[in-house]
Amino acid sequence: MLYRKFKGFTFSEIGIGCYALGGAYGQKDPQQFRKLLEWAVHLGITFFDTSDSYGELAEGLLGEIIKPHRNSIFLATKVGMRADKKYELSRKAVQQACEGSLRRLQTDYIDLYQIHYDDPITTTEETVSALDDLVQSGKIRAYGIGHLPMERIISYLETGRIFTGQFELSAVARDTLKEILPVLLAHQAGLIAFSVTGRGLLSGKYSSKPNFGKDDIRSIDPLFQRDRYQSAMRIVDKFTKLGRLYGKSCVQTAIAWTLAQPGIYCALTGPSSIAHLEENLGGSGWEISSEHILELETFFLSEDERLINDQKQTIRQILTSQLPSDQMAAIQDLIYVMETSITQQWTHQDVLMPFFMDVFNARKEINQTSINHLENIRKDLQIIILPAMEINR
Repeated sequence: MLYRKFKGFTFSEIGIGCYALGGAYGQKDPQQFRKLLEWAVHLGITFFDTSDSYGELAEGLLGEIIKPHRNSIFLATKVGMRADKKYELSRKAVQQACEGSLRRLQTDYIDLYQIHYDDPITTTEETVSALDDLVQSGKIRAYGIGHLPMERIISYLETGRIFTGQFELSAVARDTLKEILPVLLAHQAGLIAFSVTGRGLLSGKYSSKPNFGKDDIRSIDPLFQRDRYQSAMRIVDKFTKLGRLYGKSCVQTAIAWTLAQPGIYCALTGPSSIAHLEENLGGSGWEISSEHILELETFFLSEDERLINDQKQTIRQILTSQLPSDQMAAIQDLIYVMETSITQQWTHQDVLMPFFMDVFNARKEINQTSINHLENIRKDLQIIILPAMEINR
């Protein structure tokens, strides 16, 4: 295991995230996860990331595991979502959330306290002031940012002493490199990359489209749908072939590629087993040659052009045709449309967020009323997205 230094801190370049403990990929056995975390510490991993929004277990279990090793662990957690699932970053909310995390994590301090979600009502100045007070009191050592719209990312970078941003980055999800990373680097902030294995896609274990349970967030993840999935499979093939030249697996090569990007200080993984954990660690300690990095960049440019052309055809087809009668298939299609529209900057996130929440919540109840409602959403999205897509041709 290799370690990286940034602004006086040292931590393992591969870290462990506890998102799975929140049930995002279906229910996990806490005892199995305990063994995984214990083995991660044994193998020299020192960067562990969780959040108060993942549920008490995600912080509580991690706190138990790292308590005997606290001085050697770089502990990161997040703030921004209240227990009632509302976003709040007021001074009072930040202070109370921090106290709760400290209690659950059984520690006197948090190494990295990250803004998880945006609170558009509270000013960045108020939130930063609360975070600075926590640094001053010794309850946190540094603070960072996460899921925020670009204007808020810039506002926090200009207002506070942002240590790092935590954003998705993998060989199959590279938008952060183009949009967010340059802004972070311009403000001397680092990047903590999450989902570096493409939520398991880069494991190379999928020969056909996987069928996830309804409680697994990947069942509606656009990365596993339509053109995005086909593009991901071509990228997996590329990394599998490249990995063979180094004696590495596809996922190890993909993690090494992420770690090779400028400004990356940790690649967060979420292994589901000790075997996956040990394989992921093989992405550390070696480098892809500059020639192969350049080859990959050329490949990505070609793949991106192909993908966007395929997506335009798919979006038109979905928005101009009646949705599938199967409700989950309809939900998958609508989420794919909205995610693609935001990613390709055809429509602003704020415009689509109310529709997204409607569609996301439709998973809870399957009936004809919900199906009719989804069809009405499709018609609304057709009016919003198709003209914007044509303007950006």
